[in-house]
Amino acid sequence: MFVVGLLAELILSLVFEIVTEFVLAVGWLTVSSPFRKEREMPVPLGALGIVVVAGFFSWVFDALLPAPIFKSSPIPGISMVIAPIAVGGLTYLSGRWLKDKGHPSSHLMTFWGGALFAFTVSVSRVLLLN
Repeated sequence: MFVVGLLAELILSLVFEIVTEFVLAVGWLTVSSPFRKEREMPVPLGALGIVVVAGFFSWVFDALLPAPIFKSSPIPGISMVIAPIAVGGLTYLSGRWLKDKGHPSSHLMTFWGGALFAFTVSVSRVLLLN
């Protein structure tokens, strides 16, 4: 009975370590993917990384500024439309500039990357404030 318990504990600790290492590796890959070269990361992993990083930044922003910046807006939720378009355009221009200079660009430096980042921050902010 002692040997069976010892083997079970050994197998469970080994499985736990393997699963933990896998989760940490995938987590690091996901969080770092928006900042890696476009060619190195598949688009879905880059998008997931952008959402995770934007959610974290939104949480930090909410901790630093727990109240809405503007108390009322003539059109509620307009930031969820204007911010992604504006940020997406700026990141697209920045990414183009980098590519024109011969430097690699990341998923975050594309229109959809910047727009996804801004949209995630806007939605997270609305959810955190309510």
